Amino acid sequence: MLGVGLIVAVGVWRGAPSRSSAEPIPARIARAHGTPIRHLWLVMMENTDWSAIKGSSSAPYINNTLVARYAHAENYRAHAHNSLPNYFLLEAGDPMGQQGKSPTPTELRLSTTSHLATYLTRAKVSWKSYRENLPGNGTTCPLADPGAPYSADHNAPVYFDDFTGRSCVAHERPLAELTTDLARNRVPQYSFIVPNDYHQGEKPIPGRSSDLIRNADSFLQSLVPKIQATAAYRRDGAILVLWDEGAACCDNPSGLIAVSRFAKRGYASRTAYSHPSTLRTIQDIFGLRPYLRQAAHAPDLQGLFTVSVTRRRP
Repeated sequence: MLGVGLIVAVGVWRGAPSRSSAEPIPARIARAHGTPIRHLWLVMMENTDWSAIKGSSSAPYINNTLVARYAHAENYRAHAHNSLPNYFLLEAGDPMGQQGKSPTPTELRLSTTSHLATYLTRAKVSWKSYRENLPGNGTTCPLADPGAPYSADHNAPVYFDDFTGRSCVAHERPLAELTTDLARNRVPQYSFIVPNDYHQGEKPIPGRSSDLIRNADSFLQSLVPKIQATAAYRRDGAILVLWDEGAACCDNPSGLIAVSRFAKRGYASRTAYSHPSTLRTIQDIFGLRPYLRQAAHAPDLQGLFTVSVTRRRP
């Protein structure tokens, strides 16, 4: 996931890749001091209006712990349904022409190298994408879509042709590996965490619970404290809990919570944020340039923090 006035060519096709001469220069990472945030975790939830979460008795952990102690956005708006264009916005700063569509990674291939996974790798920022019920369990690049509880359209990087082979396998890891990495305090600088459809709040847990909000709340209550227990989080970490979109009927505000000792305590922002705002902030924290497409013009998430989120350049 990855400047102003820059036109980027995007290739979408089925078949052999074609490279565009309009590709931006490779990402660069600044070595100067700037933001104190050095480790970032992004946790993806699904398909819930913020108005249904805020104050809900089904979300005691979200409301009584995360919202009460940290900062959140009241006017964070997704792009549109389905899920895939929203995940593309977080990965590449653009829905990539997929409004209302959910092709599989074998049906849709993208030739551009201008996306966050490649930016992070080229800049030598350590990162992993932790996914629950990952096909192949981390032994192969997951292009297949086996269906619930895994959703291929929640995995934007694998749609890009340059994210394949060993690089894909090294970064696409099963969620269970996150627990091990956290326990050993061997965490990458950037972690993108995607629970399965049940724990994201998209689908009811078969035979157990149809309360989607409570299921998501319980997952966050089990995960977030484990991250917070690490030395990396306590020293220089931030967690972004993010909903990909609102309810299926309409584009109401969805949620974003910034969890960090650097976040404003109990703060509710009414700034009009979006997925490109999150992408821009990721790029700012790790000094990745140029901004990816819509991230060039989106407001960053600075208003949720007491410290700068931008890494200064020399």
